[in-house]
Amino acid sequence: MSRDEHSEPFYGDGRFPVMTPLFAATWWFGRIAVNEAWRHWVGHRERLEGNAQERPSISAGQLLAECVERAVVAVEMDRRIHSVGRGGLPNAAGKVELDAAWMDGDRLQAGGVAAMTDILPAISVARLVMEKTPHLLQVGKGAERFARKHGFRRRQLLTKVAVRRWEQWRRRQAREGSRPTYGHDTVGVIGWQDGHLVVACSTSGLPWKLPGRVGDSPVVGAGLYADDQAGAAVATGLGEEILRFCVTSRVVEAMRRGANARRACRDVIRFMVRRRPETAKTMVAVLAVRQDGDCGTAATQDGFPAYVRTGRRIIKLHG
Repeated sequence: MSRDEHSEPFYGDGRFPVMTPLFAATWWFGRIAVNEAWRHWVGHRERLEGNAQERPSISAGQLLAECVERAVVAVEMDRRIHSVGRGGLPNAAGKVELDAAWMDGDRLQAGGVAAMTDILPAISVARLVMEKTPHLLQVGKGAERFARKHGFRRRQLLTKVAVRRWEQWRRRQAREGSRPTYGHDTVGVIGWQDGHLVVACSTSGLPWKLPGRVGDSPVVGAGLYADDQAGAAVATGLGEEILRFCVTSRVVEAMRRGANARRACRDVIRFMVRRRPETAKTMVAVLAVRQDGDCGTAATQDGFPAYVRTGRRIIKLHG
């Protein structure tokens, strides 16, 4: 089933009970993410009633946050994924640097980390920045010290595959002066439940980037944004272009003005290309969920997939 031309919200047609959560995530590994989120919800939903033995009851919002975090962690820990976490490709100096961020749509709380090395899962550190500090973003050595203070251990992130590809790039650079590869496969996950929204994203950034380069992913309003009064959005693609246009805040504001999720995404992408035509030469994509559960996506180029799961139903969206 395609959702490309369907403008009715997932929850506006009565097909799903109001308490059923919805999870949406970017790229082919978005299926891994939404399935993990759903498994966690099903495995722990009895805690919502407070009947679980030996486990305290929690709110639906707390469980939704757990599910989103687990979804991102599942992608971060997968060595097959070379743009996120453990399997991520390094910067020009051969070091894997991670960016991640988290935002809660209730009180607009957010936290992020950038240029963080040797620590996983990055999304869990980002969430702690939101919960344990007055700040929205910690970077580099400061983010690493904060993570270790809260019990995260240093670990080797550079895989054999990543080392081999980095060495190939170095040899090619020596011969041809090659530039960084414009990879763009950030994992972004949106969780929705009865009008409440949580969004998170994580990436190892551009392969062979300059050390210390930070893209859009950990920046509120660029890589992600959530507001329970309007909706949530997460962006993926060339971070410099996403930062230039503050993509996700534009999408959320379009939904606030009444646009459905797909139209909001599409109108922002069209504006980017109209205002800066060279943007069309790179991949920029955005995934959104409106306050009522309506989902949509759009991209500057073909080939962007996203996955939505609610109950047993998994739907693939195309940008």
